[in-house]
Amino acid sequence: MQVDSMHATIERRVNRVRINVPADYAYHCKKARKNPKPYEVMYLDHSFFRSFKKVEAIRSIRPGKKLGEPKVTDIRGLKYTPAGDIYYKLRMSDEWELLPQRKSQVDIIAWTELDHLYKDNIPISARKYSDLQEIKCTIPADYHHFYNNLPHL
Repeated sequence: MQVDSMHATIERRVNRVRINVPADYAYHCKKARKNPKPYEVMYLDHSFFRSFKKVEAIRSIRPGKKLGEPKVTDIRGLKYTPAGDIYYKLRMSDEWELLPQRKSQVDIIAWTELDHLYKDNIPISARKYSDLQEIKCTIPADYHHFYNNLPHL
């Protein structure tokens, strides 16, 4: 699979370099491949993650409960459309069939309208913070600021 190749390429690169802060992973993941082009990498922080509590468009993907109807464990493929329809296959050679759904009356919500999941960086435990402070002696002083300013409990 393509993803296995990608992980192997990144692992080979990361195993040969020194990682001092999490941002180093993003840099080295991007630089792991040169041809045909470097990997696209997004460095995410707490503001990227959104809460989906408002989104209740699909209550169930179970095809049906009647005798003879397929069960969710029979499904071999799912296809989602931008219109919100879900299609399923019981065999890969089958045609797509519309999945019976129990929809609620919620409009489609844009990503930007969703509430942020976190208001600030998630603090690490006091124990983890203490451990990171102890190993700072193995990290160049230029990176100590990052570890000193980690939010912690």
